[in-house]
Amino acid sequence: MESFPWGNLITAISTLFAVILTATITSRRGFRAKLWDLKREAYGEILHNLREGIAHLQEVAASQRAGNNDAAIAANRRVEEAANAARICVVRGSVFLPEHFLAAYDEYTAELLKAATSENEDRVQAEIAVIQSHRIKLQQLARSEIMKG
Repeated sequence: MESFPWGNLITAISTLFAVILTATITSRRGFRAKLWDLKREAYGEILHNLREGIAHLQEVAASQRAGNNDAAIAANRRVEEAANAARICVVRGSVFLPEHFLAAYDEYTAELLKAATSENEDRVQAEIAVIQSHRIKLQQLARSEIMKG
């Protein structure tokens, strides 16, 4: 009477288990890497568009001081384009960006809207100040989040 080849069965089961475990670990690591790439790209785009907004607002202020309304209107259009690009990036990233970053961005947009709709003569300077202060905060949040990963 021959005995059942338990050694072969155990070897086959352990090999199958090792293959499944390796595939699971690899896919999770790959997913995490893709997620961090998406986060880094989103942070970079948002912060880039905030910097662009500051630069274009400074163009608006300089054009207004020089009395060149056409240049001020063109620069104002570029400010709106940069703000729209940042908003689109935040909306796309709302699935994977952390809640505290999104809350800080919402706070920024509320303050920027308040500064933009004020009757203040230095409206442009108020907008620049809002963007600069919140850009620093958003940059710190993004860096701390990236350093965690």
